[in-house]
Amino acid sequence: MEVPEAEMPYLAGYEETGFLNNLHVTIDDIEFLADNCTKIYVWHTRTQKSKAASREILDNKYDGTNLRHLQAAMAVQ
Repeated sequence: MEVPEAEMPYLAGYEETGFLNNLHVTIDDIEFLADNCTKIYVWHTRTQKSKAASREILDNKYDGTNLRHLQAAMAVQ
């Protein structure tokens, strides 16, 4: 299936539905085959705001690698 124009719209609680609608998928297109047809697996997205990631590499396992040099050279734009 190729639907290059498919997007995942942001509408809290309806991301998955909107995505499947954009793929033009109907219930007749879906085959439920998980665990010998005994389960239906689903996915959910998170619609809450997340914290910004830290730019600091605190783990000392990266000492002695080029990550410290790259970290020092980073610029916030």
